[in-house]
Amino acid sequence: MTDGLAAAYGALQAGNAAQALTLLEALPALTPADQARVHAWRGQALRALGRAEEGAREVIAAIRIAKALGDADGVAALRALHTDIAASVASLRTAEAGQRRDQALLDVDDATLDTDGRLRRAFALLNAGRHPEASALVRRVATEATELRDRVLSRLALARIEADDEALHEAHRLADEADDHNLLTAVAQTARQLGKSLRAPDFEG
Repeated sequence: MTDGLAAAYGALQAGNAAQALTLLEALPALTPADQARVHAWRGQALRALGRAEEGAREVIAAIRIAKALGDADGVAALRALHTDIAASVASLRTAEAGQRRDQALLDVDDATLDTDGRLRRAFALLNAGRHPEASALVRRVATEATELRDRVLSRLALARIEADDEALHEAHRLADEADDHNLLTAVAQTARQLGKSLRAPDFEG
């Protein structure tokens, strides 16, 4: 390994992705094996800098070189790296899509939305830092809900937005009385995410 490669690798291992990228881009002509390393390390550095899609393309270039060299172990390791970076790309795209949906909901008239839409809008308001509006909306939905599913989901939203433990327990009671597996699962997931314990249901007789 050349001194330049060693320096770039050291920067990458130290968590200095920007420096590693700069050093990698400044390297002179390399052997095919070293070119594969450079592409792989550029992929890791770009992912660390929030440029995962570019990083994935770099790793694909590394895989092509490793294949041409007949380096089966290298190809396997690079494919694992590509899978990891591809997961980052998917996660980023999901987050970006969520942000676009949130933005679209911010100025929508509540009256045009069904219960699910109003609850999504409440969380969009919360994510935008508009907590009073989010709180008012979710409380209104919880008050107006008549269907079992809407009553449970609105109380789970209250538990999240308002840190309202009683809303969580009320959602649990409603779902348990209806013996609705899907709603009970939603309640359990919310409790787990909030780090809360559910009360044991009351039994009569």
